[in-house]
Amino acid sequence: MTLTFNPEKYKELLARHLPKVIKTEAENEKALAIVEELMHRQQRTPEEDELYELLIFLIGNFGLFGLCYAMDGGYKGWNP
Repeated sequence: MTLTFNPEKYKELLARHLPKVIKTEAENEKALAIVEELMHRQQRTPEEDELYELLIFLIGNFGLFGLCYAMDGGYKGWNP
């Protein structure tokens, strides 16, 4: 059985967790806690899978750019 993605359910998840660009270690820890909770679910919904992937992406970016934030005195916005 293939489950279909429900945009309304995804909106509810986004409203509950409010994912955003991670700029601090505290925000990173919060995102990691949500990921860990989702990781241990027996069966995630398609909407939970999407949130999980989004948070993994945001955590990864914080890992890549977090040192730059610390060295530069804080987040200054994206500057490739």
